[in-house]
Amino acid sequence: PLRRTAKTAQPVAERLGLPVTVDPDLREIDVGSREGLTGEEVGEREWDGEPHDAHAERVLRAVHRIAGAHPTGTVLVVAHGGCLRRIQESIDAEVDGWFGNCVLWPLAYENGKLRAID
Repeated sequence: PLRRTAKTAQPVAERLGLPVTVDPDLREIDVGSREGLTGEEVGEREWDGEPHDAHAERVLRAVHRIAGAHPTGTVLVVAHGGCLRRIQESIDAEVDGWFGNCVLWPLAYENGKLRAID
């Protein structure tokens, strides 16, 4: 739901004549009182944001809902790096390095499960 994800999806949607649909479950993890702070400002501050497991559950719920609604189609999901990492963790996928901006990561959804496509 951050504007930058919708802005990233917009050119593809326009080219295909499709709308951009925002799914609030695909928002990045809530970092609590760390929001807007630099690493130096965060310092030793305790984590008071969204629990990792809650973020993973929310993101995976969205991806499964979206994929399940398009069983024979191709879907482009534009999401934040933390969301991609939750998906990666859930399928034990090997990804070279850190997810960079605008990285394409093809996945398949079969029998209710996600898997990376090589």
